[in-house]
Amino acid sequence: MQNLYLFTGENRYELSKELQRWKEQFAQKFGADSVFAYHMENRNAGAILQQLSGGGLFVSKKLLILEGIPLDTEPTNKLKEEQYGKLTEEIMARANGISSDTIMICVAYKPDKRGRFYKWISKEGQTKEFRPLDKNELKLFVKQQAEGLELENPAIEALIKKVWNDQFRLVNEIEKLRYWKQTNPTKTITEAVVEEVTFGMVAAESFSFFDYVFSAPQHACEILADMQSDNTDRNQVGGLLYRGLRNYLIVLDFDRQGIHESKQIASEGKMPPFTASNLLKQLATLKEKSAFIRHFFKKLIALEYDIKNGILPAEYFRLAVKELVIKG
Repeated sequence: MQNLYLFTGENRYELSKELQRWKEQFAQKFGADSVFAYHMENRNAGAILQQLSGGGLFVSKKLLILEGIPLDTEPTNKLKEEQYGKLTEEIMARANGISSDTIMICVAYKPDKRGRFYKWISKEGQTKEFRPLDKNELKLFVKQQAEGLELENPAIEALIKKVWNDQFRLVNEIEKLRYWKQTNPTKTITEAVVEEVTFGMVAAESFSFFDYVFSAPQHACEILADMQSDNTDRNQVGGLLYRGLRNYLIVLDFDRQGIHESKQIASEGKMPPFTASNLLKQLATLKEKSAFIRHFFKKLIALEYDIKNGILPAEYFRLAVKELVIKG
């Protein structure tokens, strides 16, 4: 069906930009009343079905955007069963009656691919997948967004390392650099300026932590202390450390199989492409430190278990992690 689309993928920035383009172009051609967007807060199955099967009295064409359909495993976009089940069955049943003047875009970041509706829309509609950008694509994105700031590669890489691959955050932090440049027109934006002016995400701080955990363990502990001073939730920090160690183990496992293709590792290991690429560059170090990585991973799981079961106090978490890092 030429009027049925599925927008999916974890790159919310690019996905939202594409949705915005559709909305703006539709509104310009057919009027603001031709665009209907439904999400978790305003979900109304009756209104959606009426828009699908009924003609518009005042508009010649309609654009319907249905977020959370197919069933999304992403919690921020996951609908309740009463908002989802009967509605999707009705949509499939009425599909042949949908006017060619009505375009329907379903949005699910991480759709449940086992579901009947996902299988149906994948077959009947057109799928557009928005994947996370790899490091080279992120560098190009930063250059485009930072036009006029004359950022050199070291500053661009420092910004990406600090903010990670969140394009929304990158745009915000570039605006901070733009303001800094306005007040310091004769100065160059260096790595030091990026460090001073921009704010890193906790996820990015975890990458910095792992960058130093082998080469400068004391500095890695300082990063951990910074996360603590920012009142970062212990569960969040623990989750980030767990995922970082898990990624190390995945790359080591692929290495044992003789697989060193970053795209395959990213896809099968479920990690961002640039993460897989960066970890492969550290493969020699990872192999040298493999025993420590496995020990750290097991100890982190045991630590979480003891805290959740009241054997150890939550305040002990960072002290225990610091001890693991220092002892190596």
